[in-house]
Amino acid sequence: MTATILPQDVTKHLEAAIQLANRGVHLRFLDEAELLLTLSLPAAAVLVAGVVVEAMLAGSRRQERSHERQRMEKWSELRNHVAHSQAPAVTLEQAKEIVEDVRASLTRETRF
Repeated sequence: MTATILPQDVTKHLEAAIQLANRGVHLRFLDEAELLLTLSLPAAAVLVAGVVVEAMLAGSRRQERSHERQRMEKWSELRNHVAHSQAPAVTLEQAKEIVEDVRASLTRETRF
């Protein structure tokens, strides 16, 4: 069986549709993180927002070292510490900052 190659314009439209679908899923994750904040569960909110951070980092170009990427890497590191109990308890304010920053980064048109 041979693989059929899609025309380039179709491929670009398909990639755009997938990116939009992923963005929608990521925004729903952030909605859940915000709900966890209202329940005063900052560590859980950081873990859920961290899923979005990891996806954003995985989708970005590795060699790029923009300020935004550095912030996402910082949030990823905090998420890892929270997940593995290597850090003191995360505060509600820290968790709010992470969720807000990740949402702002996700909704920007530019990639980091």
